[in-house]
Amino acid sequence: MTRAERFQQCLPVPAWCPACGRRKLEADSEKSLRCRHCGFLYFHNVAVTSSAIIECGHTFLMVRRAHDPHKGTLDFPGGFIETGERAEQALLRELAEELGYEAQVDPVYLCNFTNVYEYGGVHYHTLDLYFLISEQTRPEIRVDDDVSGHEWITRNAVPEDEIGFASVRNASRFYRRWRSD
Repeated sequence: MTRAERFQQCLPVPAWCPACGRRKLEADSEKSLRCRHCGFLYFHNVAVTSSAIIECGHTFLMVRRAHDPHKGTLDFPGGFIETGERAEQALLRELAEELGYEAQVDPVYLCNFTNVYEYGGVHYHTLDLYFLISEQTRPEIRVDDDVSGHEWITRNAVPEDEIGFASVRNASRFYRRWRSD
């Protein structure tokens, strides 16, 4: 199977053309679809997320996902970056929305990993950015509808089998290795 054919499988049928409305989209390359009727070229680009590793002492905060994908699994708080937002702005917005949390220090970039986020039958390839926020005392957390709960996890006792996304497992490992130096 070619890369273009694999890309076609990422987007479920029907692949309606946004320009002419016909069901004529087909793989044009490994990252684009072309309408056989009007020639419109659609790019299914990578989406970008921004998440926080909020640490306090030898613990860090993880949340439980309230919705699919991976409902009930552990995740870092954060979300998708909206048009026109900087990664740090998106992160602070998401933390306020999801946790009622307002950081008292600026987030510091830590690492990034790629991921696949399946939603509604579509595989979205993402670039997940992770930022570190170091707190002296545990902040008050008030979860919203995207989060069903939160846990402070000790760095040496991470339940990796409860983490839903590979990028979150990778970021957790990266952070723990970085902190162990």
